[in-house]
Amino acid sequence: MRKIIFALLTIVSVSSFVACSSDDDKGPNCEKLAQNFANALEAYMADPSDENEAKLDAASTALENSNCAEFEVEM
Repeated sequence: MRKIIFALLTIVSVSSFVACSSDDDKGPNCEKLAQNFANALEAYMADPSDENEAKLDAASTALENSNCAEFEVEM
């Protein structure tokens, strides 16, 4: 139950920041990274397979390693 609540809160948090990014094209595409993370999390919650877990891990790592301070991932 805690995982579901965490997942929903994460999706809501990520979704709320997607609309708030700047139009600066110099850095990584934070909106795309955040959306990829949200999609991977949703897929993993629907089907916690090894493949979906690997996709979630990759999306989380990509977001954590970016310069997108407004999209912090804590897992």
